[in-house]
Order: sequence, then structure tokens, then C-alpha cells
Amino acid sequence: MEEKPEDYEDDQEGATRIYIREASEIFNRRMGTIRRWEQEKVLPPHLMPQRGYRGWRYWTEPQISQIKQWIIDSDRRPGKGLPHYNPTEKDLDRAIEMMRKPRKVQTSHLSD
Repeated sequence: MEEKPEDYEDDQEGATRIYIREASEIFNRRMGTIRRWEQEKVLPPHLMPQRGYRGWRYWTEPQISQIKQWIIDSDRRPGKGLPHYNPTEKDLDRAIEMMRKPRKVQTSHLSD
């Protein structure tokens, strides 16, 4: 078992730690997105992850609940953070039409 450094203090003894992989599943976001929220200081200070003695990010259950609410309140929908993507109604209709179009299958390689 790995020893904890002398100056290590477990300030939340017994609290459930939720690491980034589980948090990403809970929030339905990629781990990179959650890391970016931390690095760019998008998350409010009280929702920033804590670090264990190995340096791994973790949150407590109350923080996870508050982050879920923060995602709703700050309208952090997936794809919303793409400032360069601002499609018009016509662009959206064209994109949907292209999704519905049958794709052409090349049959030349099948007739051998």
C-alpha cells in the first residue's frame, strides 16, 4: 500500500470521493470537458475538485449535486460551447435533409 506524505490531511474523512471518470458519466460529459472547466476556471470556486495525495481530482457527493444544478443553470448543453457554430434555419434544414438522403453504394468492387 502506498504511504501518504507526512503533510497529507484527509479533511473529509469518510466522505465518498467521486473521481473524474465517474463524474463524467454522471454529467454525460467527456473527462476532457470537465478538466477544461477546471483549468479555465469555469467552475465556481466552491465546485472545483479537491486533490487526493496522489493528485487525482475528486468531488464529494454534495459538490456533484451542485455541479449538476450549475450545468442546468449555466446552460452547459453539449455543443453549446462552439461559438463559431451558429447555423441558420436553412443550414439546419439542409443538414437534416443530407442525413435523410440514401448514400450511394459502390458496387464495382462487389462484382468479381
